[in-house]
Amino acid sequence: MSFGWGCIDSLEVELWGECYNIESTTFINFSYLEGSDYPPLYGEIPSQISQLVNMTDLYLGGNELTVIPPEIGNLTSLQSLYLYGNNFTSIPSEIGNLTDLTIFDIGYNQITQLPVELYSLNNLEVLRLEHNQLTIEISPEIENLTNLTSLDLGSNQLTGEIPLELGNLDNLYYLNLSDNQLFGQIPESICILSQEAFVGLNWNNLCPPYPDCGSGPITSENSQDTSNCEELTLCNEESEVELWGECYNIEETTQINYSYVTLGEIPPTIGQLVNLNYIHISDCGITGQLPTEIGNLQNLISLQIYDNNHELPDSLGLDIDSNLSGNIPTELGNLINLQQLDLRNNELTGSFPIELTYLTNLNSLLLSGNQLSGQIPFGIGSLQELVSIDIGSNQFTGQIPESLFDLTDLNFLSLGNNNLYGNINPNINNLSLVYFLDLSSNNFTGEIPAEINELDLYFLKLNNNQFSGSISNEFCNIDYLDLSNNNFCMPYPECLLEENIGSQDTSECEECISGEINNDNPCNPMECYDGVWYEIIIDCPEQFGIPCEEGIYINPPTGQCCSECILLGDINQDGIVNVLDAVDVVDVVLYSEYLEIVDMNFDGVVNIIDIIEIIYIILN
Repeated sequence: MSFGWGCIDSLEVELWGECYNIESTTFINFSYLEGSDYPPLYGEIPSQISQLVNMTDLYLGGNELTVIPPEIGNLTSLQSLYLYGNNFTSIPSEIGNLTDLTIFDIGYNQITQLPVELYSLNNLEVLRLEHNQLTIEISPEIENLTNLTSLDLGSNQLTGEIPLELGNLDNLYYLNLSDNQLFGQIPESICILSQEAFVGLNWNNLCPPYPDCGSGPITSENSQDTSNCEELTLCNEESEVELWGECYNIEETTQINYSYVTLGEIPPTIGQLVNLNYIHISDCGITGQLPTEIGNLQNLISLQIYDNNHELPDSLGLDIDSNLSGNIPTELGNLINLQQLDLRNNELTGSFPIELTYLTNLNSLLLSGNQLSGQIPFGIGSLQELVSIDIGSNQFTGQIPESLFDLTDLNFLSLGNNNLYGNINPNINNLSLVYFLDLSSNNFTGEIPAEINELDLYFLKLNNNQFSGSISNEFCNIDYLDLSNNNFCMPYPECLLEENIGSQDTSECEECISGEINNDNPCNPMECYDGVWYEIIIDCPEQFGIPCEEGIYINPPTGQCCSECILLGDINQDGIVNVLDAVDVVDVVLYSEYLEIVDMNFDGVVNIIDIIEIIYIILN
């Protein structure tokens, strides 16, 4: 290369303002890097470059060049040609003359077609054509490039299928076909490459099944647009149903059980598994609606599709929240053998289907954590086998249907966090087995009926309502109790803690008058002093271990607190044992009754022996 007033005509060639010796020039580097102190090259590559017949390496990347002259084919000694990052739209056919070429990088241009002569460059080792506008199919003649080690055709608009011949390129260790419009199936021959090579096939339209080349499928449906792929049937259509990539025998399948995997929508074909009796799908990222075809599964005993609301570690990388949407299908009313229905923590909307009240074998109904609305149907009372009802955290309105209090086997009832209103029905004492009762965060009003004290409750939540009146001392026996944010009036039972009572709106409560006595609970009477109720301490002899001389303690009469000490045998409780008591004891024996006060020998029965004992006391 020389500089001056001009180049020597027969010895030098002028390129971009510089002179290059025709015989000795083997290398030119005009690649442009942003920030360089010289401008990029523009326009055509000068045709006179073809005179540099001994050139082996040409670097023109990163410029604004637009045309490759056909004369480039004269550079038959060229081994490396870097034309990346320009504005070329075509490659001349004369490129086929460069038979010594080992590296051809023309990525990041606007090339739309490839000359067939390119496939005659059988010494080529690196071919980079990524980020162009190729709209062609990959030619089977690619197999002629047997020395290729790296082939990059990514981010174009390639169409058609992947040719089988790619698998013949034994030396290939890098193959990028990603981000194109390739379709069809991936040939198994690709696995010959992928065992030791990088193979990029994502972001195409390739259809399953995808070859497993030793470390799992080479791509996945999540990385492909499969909208135009034919639905693949992996299963025997006559005897099997495909669900989430697995085959289930129609006659033999009785259970489906999934947890902590991402499934997506429930296929309607699930309705073909007519012998299913158990479906359990929890925390599986379920989406879409519950297919109506589930109503065909009349042998189903348990249907559980719910979300536990567990916060799993992000490291699992799972989107597992269940998001069933739409209405609960009325066809569920056909599941006459169903005993358990659990659809908690989804996105279900609409009303409580009346058809669910046809499921007379149901013992567990769990619908909490959805967006169900409307009223609870009166027909719920027909579900006499129900043991558990949890329909909290929805948008139900209206009053609790009276028929619900006919469910005498119920032991768990959760209606909290809805928009229910009205008073608590006194018939609540029919639910004698209930130990868990949640009516919190509704709009209930009125006083708590005394009948609720007949329940053996372990858990009671009445908070965030508008209940009024007094709080029963019977609530002291409940292990978990929340009465906060209501309108209960003082006095409050001394046994309850602040966390049980919380804040109360007492603006509608009447103030007490000093000296006023409240004896509603004889064992916990209250006296008013300066407008505040205080507990009166009652000391009972039995409570302090004082013995009942010559007698026994019996339960106190109505309106009193302390047990009474009665003489043994004093059946009429007149303070003495005489003939009248003996006569009454005879009646007790004749009618086979039992009274502890006349069981003189404490053997658990009242008989002739006890009569003799009483007569002995009278005579002595």
